[in-house]
Amino acid sequence: MDLSTLNTAGPAERGSALHLKHPALGHLLYTGDGASEMGELIDESKAEPVLVFVRGIESKSAREFARALHQARMKLDEKRPSDLAAIEKIGLDFAVSLVVGFSGLERDGKPLEATEENIRAFLSASDEIVSQVTEFAQDKRNFFAKGSAN
Repeated sequence: MDLSTLNTAGPAERGSALHLKHPALGHLLYTGDGASEMGELIDESKAEPVLVFVRGIESKSAREFARALHQARMKLDEKRPSDLAAIEKIGLDFAVSLVVGFSGLERDGKPLEATEENIRAFLSASDEIVSQVTEFAQDKRNFFAKGSAN
C-alpha cells in the first residue's frame, strides 16, 4: 500500500465540497432555473448544487488556528457574560477559518466571494450552517480523493 493513500492532511488543506442543506427545512440546496425559491430541486438538468468548500480539521492551517484559539479560550471564564460572548466568537472564528470558497451563492446578484467578511456573514446567518461546516470538517472521509463522502 502506498503511504499517500493514507494522507488526509494534504487534501484537508485544499478543502472539499460540502453540499449545503437548508438550515430549517433540511433539504439539499440548489440554485438556478431548476430550483425553487427555497432551494429545492425541481429539475436537475437546470439546477446547480449550493456548495461550500471546507478545509478539514487535519489541515495545517486549521490546526494552527485551533491552537491559537485554544490559548485565547484558556484566558476566559464561562461564568462571566462578557467572556461567554468572547467564547462564542472564538467558535465562529474557527468556523470562518475552515471555509475556503462558495459555489451557487450570491450577494447583490454577484457570486459570493470567500472574503472573511462574506464568510462571517454567511456563517452568522444560522447556527445550523456552522454545524454543517464544522461537522463536515471533522469527517476525514470527506477529504479522501477516492471514496470521498462529498
